[in-house]
Amino acid sequence: MTAETLEMPGVRVSGALGLEAVHDAARRLLGSIVRTPVLESQTLNQMLGARVLIKAESLQSGGSFKFRGALNALLAQPERPREVVAYSSGNHAIGVAMACRLLEIPVTVVMPADAPSIKLAKVREAGGNVVFYRRDRDDRNAIAEQVRAACGGLLIPSFDDAQVIAGQGTVALELIETAQQQGLHLEQLFVPCGGGGLVAGSCIASVQAGPGCSVVAVEPQGFDRVGRAWRAEAPDRNASTCGSICDALLTAMPSRLLLGLPQFKRLQTSCVDDAGVARAVAFAHQELGLMLEPSGAIALAAVLKGNAKVRGKTIGVICSGANIDPHVHQRCIDGY
Repeated sequence: MTAETLEMPGVRVSGALGLEAVHDAARRLLGSIVRTPVLESQTLNQMLGARVLIKAESLQSGGSFKFRGALNALLAQPERPREVVAYSSGNHAIGVAMACRLLEIPVTVVMPADAPSIKLAKVREAGGNVVFYRRDRDDRNAIAEQVRAACGGLLIPSFDDAQVIAGQGTVALELIETAQQQGLHLEQLFVPCGGGGLVAGSCIASVQAGPGCSVVAVEPQGFDRVGRAWRAEAPDRNASTCGSICDALLTAMPSRLLLGLPQFKRLQTSCVDDAGVARAVAFAHQELGLMLEPSGAIALAAVLKGNAKVRGKTIGVICSGANIDPHVHQRCIDGY
């Protein structure tokens, strides 16, 4: 299936949504992104009775996987845009601002007024102009479109774009390649899920692992729009986009490109509450030496809560982001 076959109003698509697109993205990004390490914890392996490979994408430039998708979307353009616009709760804003700084393109990002201060600071440090909105009353998509229309720039969505998804898929591709280099076959891949761009990219990249590798989309409890879409086979809007410490995962609707993937029917889903996510943040700090934001730790939280049937398996876990305000991190360490 190619992106061109999907007729979905309001969604900008480009290129093929397949494994070759992820490999193309990897070639484009080579030398511009960090090939983040894959870590293991013997403590975690023994706890679960499994071999757990942890992709420390929190160590990516900008502190999250979002830099990959943003830069790939820009590099894939036939012509360099005169200006770029994005909307984001934080990490996509950082990724787009950093990609635009690298390519010397002016950028405006639409961010929630309650965005974590560390994310706002990184956007501004990268030269991004910020327009604020209120999560509880404003339509960020509409605001971003107004800004784009005024400046005549390119809008880079956070997850409903084929080139963004292909860039995000390079995270899972690297993890799978590392496992294969060690003679291992991943049987499950746990992935943080907000809008679903990273999950979509991971589903596509999972083909690299061969048959039998399943993807588990992990969402905040009460905000499981992808899980509900999977069960109902139709998209379902979240009633609210605030109310969890996983600020980066609180989107209203899931990616329609994800829902259109052939792999979506084989997707598995899981939910974790805030307390479980906070424990994962603390575990990552104490056992792995990783600074994780709650949204970046949620896949690890799903494994730690013990409900996943992973004993005897080789599994992958993507830890996707590190942009957490110090006081929130300390709350997690102290027991939330």
